[in-house]
Amino acid sequence: MKKRTLKLMVGAIVIAMVGSVMVGCGNASGGAPANDSKTEGTKTEATVKGSITMSGSSALLPLMEKTIETFNKKYPDAEIGAQAGGSGTGLTQVLDGTVNIGNSDVFAEEKLDAAKAKELVDHKVVAQGFGIVVSKSLGIDNLTSAQIKDIFSGKVTNWKEVGGPDKAILLIHRTAGSGTRATFEKTVLGGDKSAENEALGVTQDSNGAV
Repeated sequence: MKKRTLKLMVGAIVIAMVGSVMVGCGNASGGAPANDSKTEGTKTEATVKGSITMSGSSALLPLMEKTIETFNKKYPDAEIGAQAGGSGTGLTQVLDGTVNIGNSDVFAEEKLDAAKAKELVDHKVVAQGFGIVVSKSLGIDNLTSAQIKDIFSGKVTNWKEVGGPDKAILLIHRTAGSGTRATFEKTVLGGDKSAENEALGVTQDSNGAV
């Protein structure tokens, strides 16, 4: 989908889609920090060394960064790197061995073919909701599921059609590779992929950008 400039656009609907289920996927050959131990007097303290790399869901990245920060305070000799790129990227990279952990908003079998999905192990780490955010200037504080579906399918293109002012609707949503978007299409749009039409709104590479 093409990204377009957001200049001079009015009546924006911002869809901040944070996946309903986020998981980390690891492969059987993934590396992990090695454990040693050092003894000071009568106290034995574990020393963790080595490195782990992870990529994937941008929605999950802030949690990963906070977790890494806390972990490194206790184990400063371990190296852990995390980056975003989307759930699809995370799953693909952990599958080909580029990273050890792939963060995803959907389970592997929902994104990959069955054979490849079986090579990965899903670990559910958190559950979150997602919300649809509408510009305050529109004076709209309630949209039905049917109205949301009509907006994202392109059937409704003006806010006056759903009780708002006479302004064109601008959709801002995630790119096609996003697990957050896949969850939104599955749970809110009932599997309708009309929003993948590049003529409908603009896309962003992360939930933060949305």
